[in-house]
Amino acid sequence: MAPSITHLLEKTSVTNRATLALCLASVAWGLWWLPLHWLAEKGLSGYWQGVILYGCGAIMLALPLWQRRHKVDLKVPLLWVISLSTGVALALYNAALLSDEVVRVTLLFYLNPIWSTILALVVLKEPIRMIRLASIAVGLLGAGVVLGSGGGIPIPHDLAEWMGLLAGMGTAVGSTYVRKAELTKGTVSIGGLEQTCTTFMIASIVGLVFALVLPPTSMGSVPSSTSFWSLLPWAAGITIVWLLPQTWFYFWSAKQLDPGRVSLLMLFEVPAAAISAALILHTPLGWGEILGCGLVILAGSAESLQQPSVLKPSLGQKD
Repeated sequence: MAPSITHLLEKTSVTNRATLALCLASVAWGLWWLPLHWLAEKGLSGYWQGVILYGCGAIMLALPLWQRRHKVDLKVPLLWVISLSTGVALALYNAALLSDEVVRVTLLFYLNPIWSTILALVVLKEPIRMIRLASIAVGLLGAGVVLGSGGGIPIPHDLAEWMGLLAGMGTAVGSTYVRKAELTKGTVSIGGLEQTCTTFMIASIVGLVFALVLPPTSMGSVPSSTSFWSLLPWAAGITIVWLLPQTWFYFWSAKQLDPGRVSLLMLFEVPAAAISAALILHTPLGWGEILGCGLVILAGSAESLQQPSVLKPSLGQKD
């Protein structure tokens, strides 16, 4: 059995493996609200969740990163562009998911195929194909159906929804520059370990700034010392078994795929969030949500059929 699996993996293109890994990461992110809500019920909520969860992740990765310090160049500007944009996005998204509008926040986050496609054109000089435009149109139609299903204009209506939208913009910037680092000669040394560690560090710092600066609310309330110490082991466990794998899958896949495809494949998070929220939070899942999620899945499926066989040459490199 093992040789057969190995042979199958060898025959599978890097693009296919990256696509599968990204789909798994997408579903995991779609269910990410579950541990967040559980921690909130136990007394650890809002921005402080991000401080502790991402802080635990950064600390766990600091030792292996230190052991590789001779192979890692933390002075590469692109590393910090990636980490800053993605770290801020994670802090925003983490807090936004604690609202009761899990589906709306998730869908606003996944308007990021628009930003990714524009950035891929401007930053990476990649042409926009018709299938990409069609996929974006179908995905946005699905988002519009869900956001407008209750009547009114399908735009953000509160702080949590605006956070979801801004988080999507941040991840679009991050995935674009992950790809640029991979395609640009001389910067391919930026690995998933340093990307994840620095991103978690920034997400934790940004969460702390939000918690200290913004007015005290359910998002910024300081946990009691009892809640903090009792939940710290649980937060560390969630970081190890959930947060670290899904983030590593995302960064590794983003290095292999173009930003537009990354954003569109991550749309699978939407039905994962919608269905789980309907089952667990008893959030109504009407015809609008079902139709919208179906369109989002269709958009992601159409994009996954696009499988270039080779990576593009490095930016600035001659063919």
